[in-house]
Amino acid sequence: MKELNFKCFILFLVFYSSSICFSQTYTKQALTFQDSAQIKKYTENYEMYMEKSDLRNASDFLNQIADIYWNRNQFDKSTEYFLQSLKLNQKLGNDNGMAGINSNLGMIYSDMGQFQKSVDHLEKAVIIRRSEKNSAIGRENLFNSLLNLSASLKQLGKYDESVTYLEEALGYAKEINSIATIAVFYIQLAEMHESRG
Repeated sequence: MKELNFKCFILFLVFYSSSICFSQTYTKQALTFQDSAQIKKYTENYEMYMEKSDLRNASDFLNQIADIYWNRNQFDKSTEYFLQSLKLNQKLGNDNGMAGINSNLGMIYSDMGQFQKSVDHLEKAVIIRRSEKNSAIGRENLFNSLLNLSASLKQLGKYDESVTYLEEALGYAKEINSIATIAVFYIQLAEMHESRG
């Protein structure tokens, strides 16, 4: 029974990933009343923390604003706020914050079809995530950053580099010891070979 469930799970992942990996288009959505109210509140909180020179909390509110715009496919506004937050985290020397924001920016630029910008940000995230790989969450974050970087490199036709990052990701997938994580690796590897021809 477990083997059948595993096979069904793998088939689901294959079909799910193939349905989301091919030529996604994003339609910009209008902000809801609730979104606008949250942005107003988060902006006020951001300004309050900036007045107090509390850059960490100010950055958190910029990230929350960026997330709202990202969820509505308003990528330009989202990147604007993430880039502001990135500057604050650089001033703070907050590596974890910089890695997370660079990962987000990499994914957004990928969604926008700006794969070189995506690679630039994801490479920065990977560099930081490699220093955090001694914890379980650090390995999982590194695995995800490596997969995202590999996907953007694949879109640029840089297959050898993409495979190198995928192989590194497999090592972490095995350490994480999650069947779902390992399955995601093999799905992306199959897509890589399909793209390569």
